[in-house]
Amino acid sequence: MPHFRRRYAFSKLEKKLKFARVVAVQGPRQCGKSFLTTHFLKATHPNLKLERFDLAETRTFASANPDLFLAERSQASPLVIDEAQKVPQIFDAIKVRVDEDPSPGRYVLLGSTEFSHQFRIQESLTGRLSRLRLYPMTVGECCELAHKTGDLHGILFSEPRVGLESVLQMLERGGMPGIFAVRSDEEREGLFEDWVSLTCNRDIHQIPRSRLDSDLAREILRLVATIENPIASDISKKVGSSVKVVEKHLAGLELLFVVQRLKPHISGTGKDRYYLCDSGIARFLGASKQRALETWILQELSAKRALLAAPSKRRFSYYRTTKGSTLSFVVDDDNQKICLALQALYKEKFDKRDLEIFKSFEKALARNNQLINQIYHPVLLLSSTSQRFHDNVQIIPWGALA
Repeated sequence: MPHFRRRYAFSKLEKKLKFARVVAVQGPRQCGKSFLTTHFLKATHPNLKLERFDLAETRTFASANPDLFLAERSQASPLVIDEAQKVPQIFDAIKVRVDEDPSPGRYVLLGSTEFSHQFRIQESLTGRLSRLRLYPMTVGECCELAHKTGDLHGILFSEPRVGLESVLQMLERGGMPGIFAVRSDEEREGLFEDWVSLTCNRDIHQIPRSRLDSDLAREILRLVATIENPIASDISKKVGSSVKVVEKHLAGLELLFVVQRLKPHISGTGKDRYYLCDSGIARFLGASKQRALETWILQELSAKRALLAAPSKRRFSYYRTTKGSTLSFVVDDDNQKICLALQALYKEKFDKRDLEIFKSFEKALARNNQLINQIYHPVLLLSSTSQRFHDNVQIIPWGALA
C-alpha cells in the first residue's frame, strides 16, 4: 500500500519531540501529515491521542472550551491535533499549559496552512514550538529507499539511486501518498481533480477575510503549471485581472502550501516565479514535461532542505539574464559554502548553447563578488544514465537527486 512507505521526515519528528514542547507539522493537503503521526509515531508513543478539528463537533467544543478540551486530554503523550489552525483559541490555551509544564513532546499540531494572523492565530508560540515542513513524497520514498545524504554537497549523488523509469513515473504521478501508486490513469485523474477542486472550492475560502474567487484560483493554478514565465504579471495578463488581485490569490495559495515561490538570484533579473507543490498535480493541470521536471526538482530540493538541522542556511533561487535566458535553480548553502547552479533539461543530450547560461551566471557572480568564500559548482541535469564533465560543468542524470 502506498501509505505505508516510510517518510524520511519521521526521524526528524522524533528528534524534535525530545526537545520541543510543541511540534508543528505543516504541508499541503493529503501530503501525509496525519499518517506520519498516527501510524509511525503511534508505534513509538503508545499514549498518543489524535483529535481532528475538521470534525464539526470536536471543533465547536474546542473553540468554546479550549482549556477544558486540553485538560480532558492531559494524559495524552503527545496530543496530536489535526487542522489545528481551525481553532485559533487552542494556541493560547497550549501556551499556558506548556509554560506551566515545559516537558518536551506534549503537543503535535498538524496544519495544511501556515499558522499565522491571517487565520486569527494571535499566539505564535515563539520559543515553544518547533516546525517541520512535510512535502509530497520524494522519489526515494516512493521507491522505498533508505534515507541518505547526497555525497555531492549533501544534495546530489555521484551515482543515481533510481532509474530513468522511476523519475518519469514521478513526473506523471507526483508524490501525494494516496495518489502516486494508483495504477488506473482514470482513477488517478479523478483523485487529482478532487484535490484541485477541494483546494479551490473549499480550502481557499477558509482563509478569513480573503474573499478569493474559486474559478480564478483554479485558472491561476493552471497558468502556474503551464505558462513559460510563471510570474504574477504574466499570469495577470492571461486571466484579465489586476496584478494586485493575482498576487492576493497567489498569497492565499502559498498559505495553503499549494504553490511555492522561487525568488530571482541577486545577480540576475526577473520577478518571483511560482511552482506547484507536486509534479503530478502540475501535469494534471497541463504542465509540459520540462515544467513537470522543474517542479519535481524543486520538490526534491525542498524536502531535503526540510530535513537539515538548519534549513534557513540553504536558499533557493533562479537566475535570469537581461536577455531572458534562465538557469533553473541556484542553491546557496552558507554551511557548506557552496553556490550550486542547476540547469534541468528534459532531454538526454546537450549542445554548447545549453552551457552558455553557466558562463553568464559565473560572470555575474564575479561582478557582484558572490564567489568570495564560496565553491561554485555548475551542474547540468539530463535524462542520460552516465555522468561526465564538459567545460567544468558536471553532467548528471536526473536520478542523482534521489
